[in-house]
Amino acid sequence: MKVVIPMAGYGTRLRPHTWSKPKPLVTVAGKPVLGHVLDTVAGLPFVDEVIFTVGYLGEQVEEYVRQEYPGLRARYIEQRELLGQSHAVWLAREHLAGPMLMIFVDTLIEADLSRLAQEKAGAVAFVKAVPDPRRFGVAEVGPHGRVTRLVEKPQDAANNLAVVGLYYFADAAALLQAIEAQMARKTQLKGEYFLADAINILLAGGLEMRVEPVEVWMDCGTPESLLETNRFLLDHGRDNSAEAARRPHSTGLYRPDRRAAPGGHRAARHHRRRLRHREVDLAGLDRRCRVEHRRHDAGPVADRAGRPRRRPPPLAQRRRFVRSRLRLGIPRLPAGHL
Repeated sequence: MKVVIPMAGYGTRLRPHTWSKPKPLVTVAGKPVLGHVLDTVAGLPFVDEVIFTVGYLGEQVEEYVRQEYPGLRARYIEQRELLGQSHAVWLAREHLAGPMLMIFVDTLIEADLSRLAQEKAGAVAFVKAVPDPRRFGVAEVGPHGRVTRLVEKPQDAANNLAVVGLYYFADAAALLQAIEAQMARKTQLKGEYFLADAINILLAGGLEMRVEPVEVWMDCGTPESLLETNRFLLDHGRDNSAEAARRPHSTGLYRPDRRAAPGGHRAARHHRRRLRHREVDLAGLDRRCRVEHRRHDAGPVADRAGRPRRRPPPLAQRRRFVRSRLRLGIPRLPAGHL
């Protein structure tokens, strides 16, 4: 079985973190998002190869996979034109045959994928029941338990099975034919070909697709959802304490207790505490905490309400700003303004 992971986007919703790294390498709970995704599939015995459709800063993805997953058979295909999910699969057409798994890298799920080795259906869409499905794409299920079509952002909440970005196809060639038909019809939205439209072509042609519910579905596409996912993983024992303890000059992970104070944070009680040689979960610190000599990518920092906090500009940028004001005859700003 081949696994296709599209990841060629710019990650604009996660800037400034994605100015210097691709979105899949943004850290959550001490590990890049891509690492959490690969942990789900790397141990499956029936996975022959993982195909990454890369673009912006794709060489960083290749280096990370080579260092952290040396035994993983990986292939990298560059998507130079960002024409959508279906186009990303179509670029890998020469390497796809037989069963395949497609995973979107900005979502994390917990599901038992080992059962796919004995799967009888032609396709499987992994879904999660949500209170309000109008913000998601949903799978409409008929009376026989088969998916009849996928609907993007439905107008009502009659069907609440949101698709979570994980699909299994027993025949990759059939999916590629549907994608070619989709591209020939120019079925696209805002210049992109979405996989849901290709799947609907397959369903109209008689594809038997079933749904597989998942219990945990976490989003990593925005700073707010990234912080929420970070908290969930840390609260459920998915931190990097064991790894940090093995590092030199490290005494483990410091994680403030968020349950004791208003707003869910107790970090304000620690704002005068000096933490030396510690691995700190910055998602639990508020703006009154001070972190010095940071040597790793800590991810977004939150204020007391859990909102992402904007970091101050670097020193060189502040100096250029001051010099430009002086050249224009504008007096200096008060100390500490920037």
